[in-house]
Amino acid sequence: MIIPEQAEAGDPHPLHQPNQLFHNLSGRGFEDFSGRAGKVFELSEVSRGAAVGDVDDDGDPDLLVCNNDGPVRLLINDSPPRRWLGVRALLRDAPRDALGARVRVELADGSTWWRRVRADASFASANDPRVLFALPGDAPLRSVLVVWPGGAREAWSDLELDRYHTLRQGSGRPVEEP
Repeated sequence: MIIPEQAEAGDPHPLHQPNQLFHNLSGRGFEDFSGRAGKVFELSEVSRGAAVGDVDDDGDPDLLVCNNDGPVRLLINDSPPRRWLGVRALLRDAPRDALGARVRVELADGSTWWRRVRADASFASANDPRVLFALPGDAPLRSVLVVWPGGAREAWSDLELDRYHTLRQGSGRPVEEP
């Protein structure tokens, strides 16, 4: 039913739409995954905000969705386990997240991934500012590099996988710019 029909029928929430979940096909588009993602995706709601964060600290992103005049939905991601690393980057002299910092993870096989520390999200929402890396294969971790907002660069090389680490500016090994 489209919105004008909902309003004419006296629907108190004429903007509702079916909940949807899409799977990213690595640059080849998206696949509608809603039918395989659980009962919440059988509902039609007026969703307005979504925040992403690892609520259960298991290395995969969970989702909190706010609905107009309806319940908040916490969607726990129960993906199969894989190797991961989580980083919270804090500024030197303040108990604040280093928003805008860039974090690079490098494995021993030379593969690298970058993430930006951010909390921006969808409408009226904020994401978990920790950065999360899903790591393929079994190559050991070589290093983690943080490029702080101001440009200073620091590295860590002794971090364990499958857990979160808090990295405070000034506690790593300084790295000269390339």
